[in-house]
Amino acid sequence: MTKRKSNSENGSVIKEIHSYPENHGSLGRRIEFGAKTHVTLNKAGLQIKFFTPTVDVLIGIGKDHVANLIMDIDAWEALKKGQDINIDTLQQFKKNFL
Repeated sequence: MTKRKSNSENGSVIKEIHSYPENHGSLGRRIEFGAKTHVTLNKAGLQIKFFTPTVDVLIGIGKDHVANLIMDIDAWEALKKGQDINIDTLQQFKKNFL
């Protein structure tokens, strides 16, 4: 098991990830998020549990920040094969889900 922690400037933990990685790989795809992409801001304490194997893509942002893109294995395989990527805009999200 690996455990990754991300600390804020005052030393408190802002993110803690427990994972059981099997192997590492690379992607080689460019994913672009447009200015109108739907974004959800979550309060502290968000937890997401997956009940299937997943792939975690670690994204570096600037010098001091990281983000995680997490998907199931089927999505990972489709991404590696070059299938189309659709990213909802806020307007599309509202139309389809609200």
